[in-house]
Amino acid sequence: MNFVTGDRRCAALAAIWISFAVSFFSLASFHYKMADSAMPDFQRPERPQPKGMRNEFRFNGIPLDKPLQDFAETMNTYVHEQNASSKQSNMISFWGYVFAACAAIFSAAAELFPRSKHNAHNVKQSGGDQEKATSLSHP
Repeated sequence: MNFVTGDRRCAALAAIWISFAVSFFSLASFHYKMADSAMPDFQRPERPQPKGMRNEFRFNGIPLDKPLQDFAETMNTYVHEQNASSKQSNMISFWGYVFAACAAIFSAAAELFPRSKHNAHNVKQSGGDQEKATSLSHP
């Protein structure tokens, strides 16, 4: 037997929907903030040089700093691609959570302000399963 009246039941369901909306809005806020975070570029360390000397280190005629410079350029290209992908993913998540929060608010409003008394669960609760089964079979 259900001891909760229709109005209390609607208010309880609305409170649950509102708690979902708050959770969804907080997750949306998190993803919005994360969309602006980016990994910085890789900075190639400079080789220390004694004052007044400019030495270029070579191995078999190839400058030793060239592979490191190539690596830095390739790494920074990859970092830029990952930053763009992360931003896009976080913005998609942000809009998804905003939509979910709006749907939860709409559901809470539907529970609090039903269109008819029948939808508000204001059906008299007066018996066991037999009476409920009979009322379902006869409109």
